[in-house]
Amino acid sequence: MKKHNFFKMAIMVNFLLIMISSCGISETDACIDVTCENDGICIDGDCDCPDGFTGVNCENLDAANVQALLDSGKTPKELFDGGLTLLQLYGNIYEGGYIFYLNTADGTGMVAATENQSNEVMWGCNGTDIIGLPNVLDCALDCFQPEPEDTLEGARIGDGKMNTEAIVANCSDVGIGAQLCYDLELNGKSDWFLPSRGELNLMYVNLYAMGHGDFPDTGYMSSSELGALNFWYQNFGNGVQASFSNKMEEGSARAARSF
Repeated sequence: MKKHNFFKMAIMVNFLLIMISSCGISETDACIDVTCENDGICIDGDCDCPDGFTGVNCENLDAANVQALLDSGKTPKELFDGGLTLLQLYGNIYEGGYIFYLNTADGTGMVAATENQSNEVMWGCNGTDIIGLPNVLDCALDCFQPEPEDTLEGARIGDGKMNTEAIVANCSDVGIGAQLCYDLELNGKSDWFLPSRGELNLMYVNLYAMGHGDFPDTGYMSSSELGALNFWYQNFGNGVQASFSNKMEEGSARAARSF
């Protein structure tokens, strides 16, 4: 009787071992031919995708989760080259601020600070034509419908940093808009500047007008100078560009930086 029970128990144990082994093989086989891209993990034959990716094999960028992709280390150019549009990129946080410009050829771009540096600040040095700062004498085309990219020297994309450095070096007035931006340390970055007229317009078009950036409806100053008495600003309530007749008049300042 004992011998019979022993063989019966042995058969049951072997059966259980075969079942357990079969289950293990089944679970392994479910993922053996599955390739999950972009650090996705196969679970029971299906890819579990990290934030920012979607698709059967995690092969697609998730346009609804752009911020997660940027936070994971992807650059704006990598995301653009991967199929995302500029409008899907603008307004997301990268390198300390809101993306508002991307050169899709070389990957350089610009971000706006996440807050105003002031809502009541002077441009400064009324009556002084700043040394090294080109006079921008007119609108690029139409002050009421500014061009997406300003072409006049001192107002172009890329001129803001140079303009700001010239103002800070040659205007001794304290607490002016250019100085606030130049001295700014925000989100771990310290190379901020007061944007040129063209850069400011891109902030308006690609951030404010699209509901990004928490911009109040007010007049924002640029670092572009018209002459000894005037500087260019943009009304974010209606998009119109104009020049203040007196550099002592107050406006809002929002810094920018390049990446």
